[in-house]
Amino acid sequence: MHRAAFNVYVETQLAPTLQPGDVVILDNLSVRTTARAEAAIRACGVWMLFLPQYLPDLNPIEMAVSKLKAHLHKAAARTFDALFMALHGIAISSSQTSAETTSKQQDMLHSFGTMR
Repeated sequence: MHRAAFNVYVETQLAPTLQPGDVVILDNLSVRTTARAEAAIRACGVWMLFLPQYLPDLNPIEMAVSKLKAHLHKAAARTFDALFMALHGIAISSSQTSAETTSKQQDMLHSFGTMR
């Protein structure tokens, strides 16, 4: 979306639905920082708040994905089946013996193979 389209959206779609005391929360995309859009929102008696800059280092989802990527990299999974086995290896309890783990992984892989 570009600035002109955002301005039109604010004036025709968003502003008519706002009531005094509402709060509009915006991200920091430069498209959203236009005087025209701000004037249309503030004319409704509405507060505007901008979210802080995105910091992937503080995002718990990014941290979890980073751990997942590290696990997959360590597993060196290069085929679909190997990737599937590596992903399900994460979910298997560490209290199981390796024989139980291997058996469970093979059962999951077999059942997944019949679903394809």
